[in-house]
Amino acid sequence: MTKLETNKYKLLTFLRYLGDAFFYPFFSLYLKETNMVESRIGFILSISPIIAIIANPIYSYLCKDIIKTKKILNIITILEGIIIFIIPFSTNFILISSLVFLMAIFGSCHYGLLDSLTTVYTTENKMSYSSVRVFGSISYILGTTIGGYIIKFLNFRWAFGFACLLFILCGLIYALIKPIDLDTDNSKDINNSIASDISDKNSKENRLIIFKNIKFLGFAIFYAFLMSVTTSTDHFFSLYLESRDVNSDEYGLVYSYFVLFEVITIFILTKSKLKLSTESMLIISSFSLAIRLLCNYLYLPVIVIIIVSGLRGIGYAILLHVSFQYVVNIVGKKKGTFAIMMMTLFSQLLIALFENINGFIIEKYSYKLFYFVNFILAIAIVIFSIIRYFINRKNYNKLNTGDEL
Repeated sequence: MTKLETNKYKLLTFLRYLGDAFFYPFFSLYLKETNMVESRIGFILSISPIIAIIANPIYSYLCKDIIKTKKILNIITILEGIIIFIIPFSTNFILISSLVFLMAIFGSCHYGLLDSLTTVYTTENKMSYSSVRVFGSISYILGTTIGGYIIKFLNFRWAFGFACLLFILCGLIYALIKPIDLDTDNSKDINNSIASDISDKNSKENRLIIFKNIKFLGFAIFYAFLMSVTTSTDHFFSLYLESRDVNSDEYGLVYSYFVLFEVITIFILTKSKLKLSTESMLIISSFSLAIRLLCNYLYLPVIVIIIVSGLRGIGYAILLHVSFQYVVNIVGKKKGTFAIMMMTLFSQLLIALFENINGFIIEKYSYKLFYFVNFILAIAIVIFSIIRYFINRKNYNKLNTGDEL
């Protein structure tokens, strides 16, 4: 490992998330500016999770080693950026849908591949993954703030153009990253672990056994509904704020605000010695979602809505911090990858469904009904998390990550 090579990964992460921040948080606002109705916006937003379901196994097959993964990332990030640049030159529903379809093919699985590349590099060089990933969070806070002002004083084409430029730069950095030497004992251990997991996934019997694990199924259902309701309501949050006279620059600041809460929460969870069970933290995560949706439904003053939106960062950070390790603790390391993949698949299906349903509710009725329906779902999730707490409280010592906090 050299300092220069590590800096390449940090710069790559910083620029990728910065480019993302100039486009994805503001995409719904752009669609609304084209006078597109909410049901069509919901449909367009549902394209990416649907394509991700199909594309994930394809990319998993193609990216058989680090060198191939690096080359594929080099190509798809540039293509994704070019499509992002083209999108704001059209207001046609069919054309934008087609472009988003292509963009999803190249971008819906990007972060999974980037995470795997970064994880191998940091593991090989005995670094913490978060020491590189934190640069993405920092750049997202910066990008959403700047992006909002660019859209206000210039237009969407400029913001999306900067996203394209940054993605192309990322493609060039992928080309400059040196191949990772996997000859060390540590790397052999990694490869053996991966090979074991792949062998496990190729066994139909071993695949199906996770579906007999009641604790896993319960958590997978909880995670999928919490993640899908959170993601879908997030996608329409910018439109809700716009309906309440919040401009793009102000929304950029709001987005930066709750991402900052997310970063701070992850830092506290990582560094704090506070011992909380996973089940307790998941109750907090689901409760934070319900509070946000209730405040939006009640049409409280905008300043209150903005302040309460910080709960999104807290709840989402908790979910990210505990979920995947929790699954591994339940099903074991060998079945962990497949279990997470199945859980993510279910989440993507629900996200696609909710995007369309929520868009239809907003268009045909109102944001008030939209938030009421999702608040009821959130309450059901909270109740489910409390039920799981009491069912599993005797197993806290085995099924929690709290001891690591």
